Amino acid sequence: GEAWVEALELYERMLDIDGPIRPNAITLNSLLVALENAGQKDLARSKYDEGRKLKIVNPWRRTKTIKGESVRAMDLHRFSGAMAKAAVRSFMDGY
Repeated sequence: GEAWVEALELYERMLDIDGPIRPNAITLNSLLVALENAGQKDLARSKYDEGRKLKIVNPWRRTKTIKGESVRAMDLHRFSGAMAKAAVRSFMDGY
């Protein structure tokens, strides 16, 4: 289907209009699910990266090792499968 095209257009309109309705993590997640289902993996990753830059989502958390050392870790527990895939792809492409 072409539902991903409509989802992308709505997301872009939300970004373009400087109004009270702004994309949030749920909006971004819905877009990424639509893109993933349509096989648009590169576009999904691009929109995920955009969401990170806009501070809509952030997978990184501080945690402690067994020895008590503070480390940065990717926490995907609250992410959908599509958003988690985009997060991992983004990280791996930049690694």
